[in-house]
Amino acid sequence: MKFWWFCSVFKMKISTLRFIFDIKHTMGKEVESYKLGDIQVVITESDKENRLHVDCNDGTYHSEFTVRQYEYENYKRHMNKKISTAYKNQYESEKEDS
Repeated sequence: MKFWWFCSVFKMKISTLRFIFDIKHTMGKEVESYKLGDIQVVITESDKENRLHVDCNDGTYHSEFTVRQYEYENYKRHMNKKISTAYKNQYESEKEDS
């Protein structure tokens, strides 16, 4: 009863609730979460064996990709540099377009 009261108070649609439920159940276990400057990076387990899901978000842009477990463990520094460079380039290209 409390759950439905909660939904009616905040006027959530059932489709929105299903979307939230699906996200929670499809995401794997969180391996690591950290800030890379303004970029929030979340590493979670993937459905595929020996793969991890990387989710990056700085509030304006969102990016996600998968990496091999080996790459994450041995080349994390390189991965972080590529993430930082990609976000920096996106903002620079946005300035050039304006």
